[in-house]
Amino acid sequence: MGRPKGVKNKTESRYWSKEAKYEYVKLVLSSEYSAMELGRKNNVSHGMISNWIRKYNEGGIEALENKRKTKANTKS
Repeated sequence: MGRPKGVKNKTESRYWSKEAKYEYVKLVLSSEYSAMELGRKNNVSHGMISNWIRKYNEGGIEALENKRKTKANTKS
């Protein structure tokens, strides 16, 4: 069904720098928190944190860099 036309999302998209993502990754990898606990505590999807961990394990901190959207990837 979806939301009615003209109604925007209730919350704005959030942005995390690679440094902020790395802080979450370090907390989980050091076993201080699970991805689920950290997600609940900070209102972040545990799936997103798990993706950041996977990317970090595959490519280090540089893999956490946000990819820029190009005009070809966005709809006008």
